[in-house]
Amino acid sequence: MYNLPEPLLNRLRTVISQDINIHIEAPSQESLFVYDNGSFIVESFLPEESAVKIITGKNTLKIQDVLSGEEITDVPSAGDRIWGRQTIDNSGFEIKLKPHSFRVFKIL
Repeated sequence: MYNLPEPLLNRLRTVISQDINIHIEAPSQESLFVYDNGSFIVESFLPEESAVKIITGKNTLKIQDVLSGEEITDVPSAGDRIWGRQTIDNSGFEIKLKPHSFRVFKIL
């Protein structure tokens, strides 16, 4: 799966995680670990800094970095579109990950 193009990998993440209401859009070697208390970890196994978009349900307005206390607000998105019709309205949060690092978040 390391060689899959990012758009295909993101689509797979969307389908696989549809029951947990959260997924990431990122290059390969980025991982999401979700816990049942509203917290999650995003981890990078890449040797360089990377940008990750965290996609949650539409009722999530903010997430908080547990370690730094930083609150991140959602970035408006048009949602998924099929033949020009909007199908899903989600919240998206853009973060940066340093090489070989992780960040811990909770949903506010």
